[in-house]
Amino acid sequence: MREILFKAKCAEEPYDWVEEYLSKCEREFIISNDDGLGIFIKPDTICQYTGLTDKNGCKIWENDVVDASSCWWDAAGPAGHDSPIIKVEWSNAYCGFNPFSLYDCDCGV
Repeated sequence: MREILFKAKCAEEPYDWVEEYLSKCEREFIISNDDGLGIFIKPDTICQYTGLTDKNGCKIWENDVVDASSCWWDAAGPAGHDSPIIKVEWSNAYCGFNPFSLYDCDCGV
């Protein structure tokens, strides 16, 4: 079972990225931690954690751009992409994050 985490930029300066759990309070979105401390965020910057990490152990988030050139690359590219540089995006068709939803592997990105 994977953690369902989110990250987003703070709604107020210095606009740092914060990550943990997403909630909505009336018209505002909040990222909060286990202690219940919440930070108002910019809704247009919300990204979900894919449940995967890169070769350096860093979390891979929705909208990240990954380099897949050192792994499962062929002439067609993963998921039909024509470049090894791929934006991580949700796919309703495959119920997962592309390009990972089409592959059952440690992609080494």
